[in-house]
Amino acid sequence: MKQLIRRFVSFLTTLALLCASAPRAFGVSAAAYCLMDADTGEILKASREEEERPMASTTKIMTCLVAIREGDLRQTVSVPACAVGVEGSSVYLVSGEKLPLLDLLYALMLQSANDAAVAIAVAVSGSVEAFVDRMNETAAELGLSHTRFADPHGLSSKGHYSSAKDLCRLMAAAMRDETFSAITAEKVYKIPSPDGGVRTVINHNRLLRSEESCVGGKTGFTKAAGRCLVTAFRRSGKTLVCATLNDPDDWNDHRALFAEGFSQYREVEFCQFAGIRQELPVVGGELYTVPVTNLDGVKGMVRGPEEVQMVLELPHFLYAPVPGIEFATDGTYVLRRAGVSVGDAVFYQGTKEVARVPLYPMMNVGELPRKKGLFERIGDWFRSLWERIRALWKK
Repeated sequence: MKQLIRRFVSFLTTLALLCASAPRAFGVSAAAYCLMDADTGEILKASREEEERPMASTTKIMTCLVAIREGDLRQTVSVPACAVGVEGSSVYLVSGEKLPLLDLLYALMLQSANDAAVAIAVAVSGSVEAFVDRMNETAAELGLSHTRFADPHGLSSKGHYSSAKDLCRLMAAAMRDETFSAITAEKVYKIPSPDGGVRTVINHNRLLRSEESCVGGKTGFTKAAGRCLVTAFRRSGKTLVCATLNDPDDWNDHRALFAEGFSQYREVEFCQFAGIRQELPVVGGELYTVPVTNLDGVKGMVRGPEEVQMVLELPHFLYAPVPGIEFATDGTYVLRRAGVSVGDAVFYQGTKEVARVPLYPMMNVGELPRKKGLFERIGDWFRSLWERIRALWKK
C-alpha cells in the first residue's frame, strides 16, 4: 500500500513538473502574447494579451516614436551628464559629445542604448520627466489602456508596464511612420565617436537576418520582465505585428506565430495594370466623354472566404479641359503631368476597405471654343462704337 502511495505521489510530482515546464498556451512559451493585423487592428491569436507586465527595452519603441514626432532629426544634441553611465546596454556616450538626434535614435533602436534614451529625452523635452509625460500622453492618444511609462529606456521602474496587446498597437502605429520603419529595419549603423573613429551598432533583432519577411522590431530583457520581443513581418503588402512578454523561446515563438498568422490570409489580385475602364461625361469639351483607367496593378492579402468587391469613387462629370495620360511607345501609360487623378477604385471585403487605386483620364480633352452670348455681343458693339467716336474726336 505504501509503495502504491509513493508511486502515486511520484506520478503527481512528475505531472506537475511537466505542466510547469510546458508551453503556457497554444504551444507558445510566453507569459503573455499577441499577434495582430497591423492594418486593421484585428487580433489573430493571443493569450493574456491585456495583462499588465514589465516590458523592458521594448519601451524604446515609444521613445523613438515620440522623438520622431516631437524632435528635429537634424538637431545636434549635446550629450548631458545625466545620460553618461546609465546602466545596461550603452554606446558609451561622453558628456558634452555632440551627435545628430537621428544617430541617437539608431543607437536607441539597434544597440538598445540606455544612455541614448536619456540623451534623447533631454534633447527633445528638456528633461526626462517631461519626455516621459509626453510618452504617456501619446499612449493615451493611441488608446493604450494598459500601458504606463516611468522612464524612456525600460529599466525596471515602479509603475512602468504595458501589455502584449498595447505593444502590438504601438508597433502598428510606429510602423506607419517612414522614419521609424527605416530605423527599425536597419541591420548595422555607424555612429561617430569622440576619438574620431566610429561606433558600429548592430541590430539585436536577429529575425531581421534570418527571416526575409521581418521588417522591424525591438528586443528587451530585464530580470523582472524576462525576455520581451516585439516584431513586424510583411508579406505581399500585409503587415502583422507580434509581441511576447517573458518568453524564453521568443525567436521561435515569433516565427511560429507569424507562420500561423499569414496562413489565415490569401493573396488576391485586385486589379491588373489598366484593367479598370470607365467612361466619364465631359462638360464643354471637344469630346462628350473620356475613359479613365488605373496605372497600377494591385495585389494584396485578405482574410476569410468573403469575396472582394470593387466600388468606383468618381465624379458625375468632368469640366473641360481635362489633362490626361498618353500611350508611350513602349506600351505603358505615362503621366503627362502630375496630379491628374480624378477618383479611385476602392476594394472592399464586406464593409472593410482592403485596397485603393487612383484612376486617371486616358487622354487630353480640349475645351470647345465658347460662343458669346447676346449681352457680350452688345457689349462688344458699344466698345467698338466708343473706340470709333474717340478716334473721330482726336481728328
